[in-house]
Amino acid sequence: MIKKPDFEAFAKDVMEAWPEGDLEGFELQEKAIKHGLIYEVDGGYDPKKHEDLYGCSEPGDTWYQINFKRP
Repeated sequence: MIKKPDFEAFAKDVMEAWPEGDLEGFELQEKAIKHGLIYEVDGGYDPKKHEDLYGCSEPGDTWYQINFKRP
């Protein structure tokens, strides 16, 4: 089951890491997964279902989906 995003906990986690001066992309991704903002799609990338903006994903590659509605 996909958990509900916890934006407040995500923001606190990011701010705790911020005094170090920077957050690497993988760290941000780990925090987003931890707090339910994104989730790994079962089966991975499917070109029939997912839009790959960079054009480098292969079917079955690990793929993440946002877990909230965009405004």
